[in-house]
Amino acid sequence: MFYLIFSWISSFIQLVALFLLVYSLFRAIHYFWNLYHSLQYDSTCKDPLPGGGMGWPIIGETFQLILKGSKFYEERFKKHGKIFKTHVLGKPIIRVYGAENLQKIFQLENEILAPSLPTSTRSLLGQHAISGMFGTLHAVARKRIMEAFRHSALESYVPSIQKQIDETLENWCSKEKVTVYPEMRELIFRVNGSTLCGFNYSKTEILSLTETFKVFSDNIFCLPINIPGSGLNKGMKAREILLERIGASVRKKRESDSLEDRTALRLLMEYMDETKDDVDDKIIKDVVLELLFASFSTTSSAATTLLMNLSRHPEVVARIKQELEESGLYSLDNVHGLSLAEINSLKYTAAVVRESLRLTPPVGGGFRKVLQTFTLEGKQIPKGWTLLWSIRETMGYSSYYDNVDQFYPDRFINNEKEYKVISNRYNYCVFGGGPRSCIGKHLAILFLKILTIELTRKCNWRLLTTDLKIALLPVPHPKNGLPVKFMRNNQEKQETKIESTKKID
Repeated sequence: MFYLIFSWISSFIQLVALFLLVYSLFRAIHYFWNLYHSLQYDSTCKDPLPGGGMGWPIIGETFQLILKGSKFYEERFKKHGKIFKTHVLGKPIIRVYGAENLQKIFQLENEILAPSLPTSTRSLLGQHAISGMFGTLHAVARKRIMEAFRHSALESYVPSIQKQIDETLENWCSKEKVTVYPEMRELIFRVNGSTLCGFNYSKTEILSLTETFKVFSDNIFCLPINIPGSGLNKGMKAREILLERIGASVRKKRESDSLEDRTALRLLMEYMDETKDDVDDKIIKDVVLELLFASFSTTSSAATTLLMNLSRHPEVVARIKQELEESGLYSLDNVHGLSLAEINSLKYTAAVVRESLRLTPPVGGGFRKVLQTFTLEGKQIPKGWTLLWSIRETMGYSSYYDNVDQFYPDRFINNEKEYKVISNRYNYCVFGGGPRSCIGKHLAILFLKILTIELTRKCNWRLLTTDLKIALLPVPHPKNGLPVKFMRNNQEKQETKIESTKKID
């Protein structure tokens, strides 16, 4: 009996010793991993690195970011201030927020800051994406693409955007329930595929490509491990399908000389022809894929959260309707074809769109590689590291806004202090700033304005859920997709009248 007890005690001690050994080993690995990165400072700069931790080898703090979402950043900003260091998505990163910090960062663009994307993102977008270009190549390509987003081009897009939105709303009104976020993605793909690239796919093809784009965009920020079943592997397979479709459109356009085709794809093809460089279509396909991805993910996010905000605030919808009536754009049949001038004359509608974008910006921030050490708030941002500047926290914590968490469009009309923020790109930085601000921002705003107008003119709707929780990765979206019941104007009153009549009978 004594021998048996002794044997148990001995086994227990051995297990405890093994546990302590393994624990000590992991703690040592964790310590030396963090120590290694702490020593990667610029010794020529007297300022210290920002506070923060680097997590574990290779994975860093990626899993904490995935599990906690926005709370991951909130916790670290609360502990370390406006700047902290971390290791996510395979890179040592310094995350920064604050209008003053963004002002300095934007001024350093293309000088000591170069584009830098997570390894997985760079692999999926391709080596020829505009976001990866630098210097003269970036400036020239961006200038050419911007032709597709100038006033005359936007004017030509209005009829097509309005038509596709109206057809979609008509379809939604015929359904018992619409899960808005995935449906909005399909609508966005149709609109931007048409306006940016001149795509003219069937309903079946649109559904298939929308699903493919979903796989592609949902894995744009993942661990850089390309093995069967991994996020990167799924994303790369989706990329190949999308590139094949884009390539087919490029070949079709090369066979056509239509003067009316002024899409971004056509303009890019003309630019490539003018340079007379000996290149294949890989550059064109990568750039087009990036444009479609950016508009697909961000605009669908912005449109869905806009609808959610309108649903929560019927008084705002009533004000939009009043503005449309006063502008002569709200009639019984509501078949009036909109013009760009009429859309831009709607000041309150524009304020609603601005406020929704401020409250839930579709892009969290931007990645940059540091080419030369500099300082922010007394902390060094060392050469070779990646800088991630924040849009969400910069606006969310800004002292420029009263009641920052409140949806209040009038702040951009009546409040003199906050109205000035419209021209202050550092406190209202939804689309970034500097030479790398969002190329398609005017098209995105145009779509959101037309959507707001047509929703108000043609529909009544109500949420079919009280759960409005938002997931922030890869872009902000309702976790449940936002189920909504849409009805044509006056349909709800007619249904109520029918129900009342049944009760009387």
